[in-house]
Amino acid sequence: MRTIAVIDPYWTGHHPTYAKLFSGALLTLGHRVMTFCPEPEEVKAWLAAHGSHDLERFHGFQLHEPAPSRFPYEPLQATLTGIGMWRSAARAISKAERATGIRPDLVFFLWLDSYLGFFRNRHIVDRLLPHDWIGIYFQPRHLRQYEHLSDTVGPPTDHDVELLSRRCRGVALLDEGVAGLLHTRLRGKPVVVFPDVADASPPDHEYPLRRDIICRANGRKIISILGGLARRKGMFTLLEAASQMRQDDCFFLFAGVPSLTAEEETTLGKIMAEYPENCFFHIGFIPGEPQFNALVELSDIIYAAYENFPHSSNLLTKAALFEKPVIVGRSSCMGERVAAVRIGESIHEGDVNECIAAIRRLLTAVEGTWDFARFRQTHCEEQLLAALRQILKV
Repeated sequence: MRTIAVIDPYWTGHHPTYAKLFSGALLTLGHRVMTFCPEPEEVKAWLAAHGSHDLERFHGFQLHEPAPSRFPYEPLQATLTGIGMWRSAARAISKAERATGIRPDLVFFLWLDSYLGFFRNRHIVDRLLPHDWIGIYFQPRHLRQYEHLSDTVGPPTDHDVELLSRRCRGVALLDEGVAGLLHTRLRGKPVVVFPDVADASPPDHEYPLRRDIICRANGRKIISILGGLARRKGMFTLLEAASQMRQDDCFFLFAGVPSLTAEEETTLGKIMAEYPENCFFHIGFIPGEPQFNALVELSDIIYAAYENFPHSSNLLTKAALFEKPVIVGRSSCMGERVAAVRIGESIHEGDVNECIAAIRRLLTAVEGTWDFARFRQTHCEEQLLAALRQILKV
């Protein structure tokens, strides 16, 4: 039995789901788990309610994102912020070790991105964190920029030089399209592709928002953006499509927390003031996975044609769980997946006409068009266990 310290100082979006699913998977594999996150008691309660986990092997500790550096000399701010991130994790582990007498064998960063890109010298990390570590690299954007070049493209840059730390034992990716390139750039260090798993909690059919949407839709087909309202989510493309489809038998749902510029807030405010009859806006948090899944379940199409976002999203896994076709951006990891496994349509990001055409094709598709089962099989908890076994061999 190994002791794995799971680190994630964030608690929005997918972060709670990953803290719970990965803690549970590591327990299933027989390891002792020390989870450091903002809400460790919530993780423990979820573990108690999901499966027969041995909670005597689980230890939860509170960890929050440290404040970024405000050092007045700007060139040093990023370096000092990075030192703060690594030190925060190291100190939390050291404190937990003193309290329990347990020293982790391996540290697992569930969101490695926030620990990269600060240093030009990989040896700094070796001094800041005296433990072997691995992590999930969610958004290696620079690798997507190089994807059509030779796999011999240079060594790690300032984006990820920390991955050459002698204590980094391997890297997990959610984007299979760049795994080979990263493996080459890390000089053969293990790179393992992980499934983009999602919480499959039963939908909350008593969720009041669900009833309101069904009432307002009045039998029309529902096209949804869920989990965040921002330009990068393709929100304004779908809003324009909704405006041009007022005569179609469609209803458009926008539900989540906004992340908008002042100008974008003004634009959205004007649209909401007119309150198009074929749109529904829920500006705010969706309380939990059962409620989120209730909104996925009532949708007929999930819109995920994100703009300037070439990475993976577990919203596709959610859609496959509830057998809802998706619209995604063509030039992205998600576009490649939709091309490989038929679960929806892809469009050029920001193209309203393509968006409208895709919606109409999806709504007239015949039964049996989509291969949701194959996608679910690729991004399921069984595949997560297999990927964990592989990366934990290091």
